[in-house]
Amino acid sequence: MSFVDMAYLRKENIRQGVISYYRKKTGQKIEVTVTPPLQRIIDSFSGESGNSPYLFPVIRDTDKSPRLQYENGLRLQNKRLKRLSALAGIGGKLSTHVSRHSWATTGKKQNLPLWVISEGLGHSSEKMTYTYLASFDRSTLDRANEQIALALAAPPSV
Repeated sequence: MSFVDMAYLRKENIRQGVISYYRKKTGQKIEVTVTPPLQRIIDSFSGESGNSPYLFPVIRDTDKSPRLQYENGLRLQNKRLKRLSALAGIGGKLSTHVSRHSWATTGKKQNLPLWVISEGLGHSSEKMTYTYLASFDRSTLDRANEQIALALAAPPSV
């Protein structure tokens, strides 16, 4: 889930164990079953979201611009992730968007069908998902190419 969609998620978006919302970017309807780990995450923020209509404590003040609160929340979260990345000695940039990349890449490595990854990301087309994934980890394709090259270079078996 993108950070913007998470920030704007309302408590009313959860019905009978399913989160249902429309993506801010594409307007596509997304439905996600609330798994026990996800429920624990939601519960962990219940004290901070209090009487707010929002599920998570990003947009807190109904008298202030929700958009500004979202943007400030995004900056703060990315700053925290940058600090966490440095403390953990992780090379490269860590951001809220990286989680979407990681989810998609993991799905690809698990040989999930492209349409499943596309739907999970809320993309408007599989073509967009293919383009999105094409720029990531090519190690599986590299290994396949190595295996094929070795097979072609090996002497024929008798």
